Amino acid sequence: APASYVLDAVVNGHWLIQHDDAGNICSKPPFYIWLAAVGMKLGGCINTFWLYLPNALAMAGVALLLFAWGKRFFGVRAGMFAALMFLLCHLTVKHVALARTDALFACTVALAAFAAFRAWRQEGSWFWFWLACAATTLTKGPLGILLAAGGLLAAVWGFKGKALKRDARGHVLGLICFAIICGGWWCAAYHSEGAALSDKMLKQELVTHAMTPKADGKYWRDLFKPTGYFFGRFAPWFLLTLVQVWRVIRKPSTELEQRALERFLVCWLGLGWLVFSLSPHHRPDHIVPLLAPAALLAGM
Repeated sequence: APASYVLDAVVNGHWLIQHDDAGNICSKPPFYIWLAAVGMKLGGCINTFWLYLPNALAMAGVALLLFAWGKRFFGVRAGMFAALMFLLCHLTVKHVALARTDALFACTVALAAFAAFRAWRQEGSWFWFWLACAATTLTKGPLGILLAAGGLLAAVWGFKGKALKRDARGHVLGLICFAIICGGWWCAAYHSEGAALSDKMLKQELVTHAMTPKADGKYWRDLFKPTGYFFGRFAPWFLLTLVQVWRVIRKPSTELEQRALERFLVCWLGLGWLVFSLSPHHRPDHIVPLLAPAALLAGM
């Protein structure tokens, strides 16, 4: 289906909203489709290279982020091992050559999460957080905002450092940009497709997947599926992640900024795990955004 959507944009010029070869409307926002389609346009050819390139670059981007943040806060070795563990993970390798939105979603969530950390620690504006949230929303919907902001729970984790930055100007400008980018696309796409857009992206993909209980009523049976996916797909590195989570809880770093990032990563991973566990819709690919905090914790 994603290949059909990209072809619909490149060949038929349907950039606002795309359909597959059966005429079904796409189920996700179009950021990934735009990137692949623009690549094909600029490259002057239609092939799988441009289809998979956005996801390969997204995974490489996450690895570079992990190296940079690990090096800055925990040393070169920590950053290097975090990046390597992320790149050698089964899900990362899989999504480098898989035409799905999950890899790009993981990258945009990581960008938004680290932007949130910088704003919390008063090193940057909240504008960049909201701009990254616009990118993650246009990739796979508003869930990315919740995942990216999850690490901010560290601000109330007995933390006596800096309070959350009151950057009213950054929030206002960021929210305006968010509304223009995401709201502008939605209004234009809705004008083109009408109720079919909201029925597919909101009712079917968002509400139904998030709220519909199991038909057999055995909700608790699948509650721990994401945990199993994480252990299996992030093996053997998940053992190091669990050790570091325990260490952060029991004996956090004495250095202020290191402790802040440690707790931010644990909250980011913990809230994401809780969200995916409570959701009645489970897929191994859903946990890809949680690999970044897990890898950086494991590399410390």
